[in-house]
Amino acid sequence: MNSMFRPPSDRAGVGGLGTALAVAVTMGARCRVLLVDDETDNQRLITHLLCAEGIEVTVADDGWKGFEEALSAFREGWSFDVILMDLQLPELDGCATTALLRATGYSGSIVALSATDEASAREGCLAAGCDAFASKPITRSDLLSLVGKYTAATRSNAA
Repeated sequence: MNSMFRPPSDRAGVGGLGTALAVAVTMGARCRVLLVDDETDNQRLITHLLCAEGIEVTVADDGWKGFEEALSAFREGWSFDVILMDLQLPELDGCATTALLRATGYSGSIVALSATDEASAREGCLAAGCDAFASKPITRSDLLSLVGKYTAATRSNAA
């Protein structure tokens, strides 16, 4: 399942956001996030939280689909501002997906999301090329802060 969710068009896109995301969004293009997660409840919740803030979300439900979405955008000359990558995925896990993306030259921000907070999971995803690691469940505030921070990083690297 790959889906695109667009936020309501009447939203300014910056209400209640952290400073980094507010600046990134007001600098021009709408923030675009790729959520790679196979759990429907996580997809719905994270998509709802992000779309409510004016963020465009594309969902991929396994590692291969996430890889294909990110690579397709990259080949078209753009990248998602942030990829939120679950670690335990069918077909291709999050660390392997990240490593493949990095091997193709993908330089956009990738944040690992995991239901485990084990040091080995954190170390493994960072070694594979993730920029950050966050544990699920994640608060709205922490999620928006991460997206804001890494949106700003992706956009400054692309400039």
